[in-house]
Amino acid sequence: MALFLAVTLAAAGPPMAGIAILTYTVMFSNLGIPAQALTIVLMGDILMGFVTYPINQAMLQLDLVLVADGKGLLDIEALRK
Repeated sequence: MALFLAVTLAAAGPPMAGIAILTYTVMFSNLGIPAQALTIVLMGDILMGFVTYPINQAMLQLDLVLVADGKGLLDIEALRK
């Protein structure tokens, strides 16, 4: 159950607001972990979201440029201007 919920959290986290709270709550209650730990984990999850979101956006743009270059669809001179 914990593995299923962890995969659900990883897969559905970004597009669904509030899924982290629901998933962590169910996972912690099934595993018998105290509620105080839930607060700490949720704070860490929110803080890591602030760190990872900008990195994900930067890497997405870089990936798009690299894929376009690999397919020969990138005009290097237009980018330099």
